[in-house]
Amino acid sequence: MEAIPVITASVGILFLPGLVVAYLIGLRGLWAAALSPLVSTTLLVVAAVITPVLRLPWSILSAVSIAMIIGFLVVVLLRGVLRTRFSLPDRSGGTVVTAWALAAVPTALIILISIGNPGSISQTYDSIFHLNLVEFILDEANASPLVAGRLVSPDASTAFYPNAWNLIVSLVVGSTGASIPVAANALNLVLAVAVWPIGLLLLIRQLIGDSRLHMYAGALLCTGLTAFPLNLLYYGVLYPFFFGLLFLAPVLALLVQILRVGHEARITKVLGLCVLLLGVLPGMLIAHPGAFMAALALSVPLVLVSAGSNFRQLPKEKKLQRLLGVAVYFAAGLLMLLRLRPSYTWPPRISTLEAAGRVFTLALQGYGLPIVAAALAIIGLVVALRRRGPADLAVVGIWIVGALTFFVAAGIPFWRLRQFTVGVWYADTPRLAAVYAIALLPAAVLGATWLGKWLLYKSRFSVKLTGSFLVVLCGVGIHLTAGWTEFVPVVNKSYSADSDSKLLTADEITILEMLPELVPENSTIAGNPWTGTALAYALGQRDVLMSHVQSKLNSDGEKIVQELRWADERPDVCGALNREGVGYVLDFGDREVHGGNHRFPGLEELASSPAVDLVAVEGEAKLYRLVACE
Repeated sequence: MEAIPVITASVGILFLPGLVVAYLIGLRGLWAAALSPLVSTTLLVVAAVITPVLRLPWSILSAVSIAMIIGFLVVVLLRGVLRTRFSLPDRSGGTVVTAWALAAVPTALIILISIGNPGSISQTYDSIFHLNLVEFILDEANASPLVAGRLVSPDASTAFYPNAWNLIVSLVVGSTGASIPVAANALNLVLAVAVWPIGLLLLIRQLIGDSRLHMYAGALLCTGLTAFPLNLLYYGVLYPFFFGLLFLAPVLALLVQILRVGHEARITKVLGLCVLLLGVLPGMLIAHPGAFMAALALSVPLVLVSAGSNFRQLPKEKKLQRLLGVAVYFAAGLLMLLRLRPSYTWPPRISTLEAAGRVFTLALQGYGLPIVAAALAIIGLVVALRRRGPADLAVVGIWIVGALTFFVAAGIPFWRLRQFTVGVWYADTPRLAAVYAIALLPAAVLGATWLGKWLLYKSRFSVKLTGSFLVVLCGVGIHLTAGWTEFVPVVNKSYSADSDSKLLTADEITILEMLPELVPENSTIAGNPWTGTALAYALGQRDVLMSHVQSKLNSDGEKIVQELRWADERPDVCGALNREGVGYVLDFGDREVHGGNHRFPGLEELASSPAVDLVAVEGEAKLYRLVACE
């Protein structure tokens, strides 16, 4: 029950700013619902950049106020300057609401069971950074992505980090008083249950159709793969990439409209659609650049299909214009592909043959064998290739791009090829599995609707009875083969705090939650961040010497971690401790999140050091107070 107000706040922050703007510019129905979280994110990201320029502290009041001012300017641009008017299809919202419920209920159950307690934390490497970055935003009252990297490198001249997810969590915390873990889990639940299926339904309506069969098939299939969204709440943990990929389906839907390769007529003039696209892309980019690049990659077939449509019938000038447009598009994409690549890439995780098999069986993470979804995707590809309309070719092209990027990341061992083609996603199999899971859904929905229509035609029973039976049968088949019984316990284990947890045990969490009572506000805590002590910042609201495992220490910090336990014998150590404000040390043993062995001699064997006194102990977790420098 404690999470309900937090979930409500998450819904409000994600949807309301964008819904207001969407309503004022004339969007309604599914278009408004699908685009409003994207618009909200862009508005809040821009507000996060502007607030420090205006010397305003980051808070729910300043964020929403500035966001709505920017939103009003967008409304003036679209309605007043460009005279944009939307011609939206007149459809009953009942089908969309029912379809959303078909997706939302199983997704909510899967995530709630996986996470368990509302205050659970992901016991993973990246969890340290993401939770601490939320506290950093609250502590500094500054949510600008231009300074977010200073959490790890306080003295860095450039400190950009795509922090859209973190800044929205900070608003949820600030508006409800919830703990950071509760706010993070509530936001992730809303993102997976509301934003994801609504966005996919919009894309399905553009590429496949808008009948009940299309909507229900899309809703059922978007819940049937472990690779997305659940795996990105487990692996990494990749909260920002998870957030960014939620933009993918609505952005592709906008591109389908702009390029006229879908079933639905344009809802407004192309200029208005381009303004909408430009309005949501900043939010996607600051959610995660990798998600932006996924949208760019999956847009390639849309551009090619649009450019090739009626190409032979065009006059020479029009042909040259199209070719020039495609050339400029590819040149810009190639430039971004080269410039945004990180230096590090993951090696392939499976053999080439196994990777090829997983492309078609959809057992992307090795859990379950989703043969129902796989069969429907193959049927859909066959149907699309036989019909070969613009939307059909777009569906096939999107599948090809998603399949190839996953295949290269998962099973191709040639480093240069991996670096060039999928390096922008770190050549990381789980990331590309998530992209592929989204890319294959239009084909699977097309296959499901074709099969459904064929069965309805052959059935001797009423359409309503047969349709209901097919929905139930399809839903059960998708979920029974998805691999949930194998994967959900794995995810649940990664959110559980017990004696063998990778990051924080239950005893260590207890110590961290006691810190506000045991440690003065102006005191900094030292500790080995690899053992989870860095989360004293997010969970205990106390400053830490190292807020992440990659924190860059100055000379005083280095002296502290190397020599603290001899502080009673070395006056220069006391000088470093005083300058850094370190007054306490957390000792969580030698178990590290990645099973490593990072040595910090000054923070070890404290039980025998006269430089500290034991303040609190919970199981193997200990908090010491520095006494040598008093």
